[in-house]
Amino acid sequence: MPRPKLLGIGPALPARNTARFYKLSAGRSLFGDVTAVREWGRIGTTGRVRIDLFANEPQALVAYDAIGRAKSRRGYQHVGAVVRGRSGL
Repeated sequence: MPRPKLLGIGPALPARNTARFYKLSAGRSLFGDVTAVREWGRIGTTGRVRIDLFANEPQALVAYDAIGRAKSRRGYQHVGAVVRGRSGL
């Protein structure tokens, strides 16, 4: 299930003092579950992490794509992608 890591930068709004990042990646856990890993926060901080586990790959891919679309609607812009090979999952 190679899926690119998506890195997004949120809208920088100086009036609201916001500069945010969002990173989304997919892979497998140590126990073989399919995962979607989200990392977010203010640029320059460690941020927060959420790991969602899925029973199968199709469910995870649907969620992965839905999260990406939702973040795009909120103003996050795609700034880069890294594709890992199958051995990295």
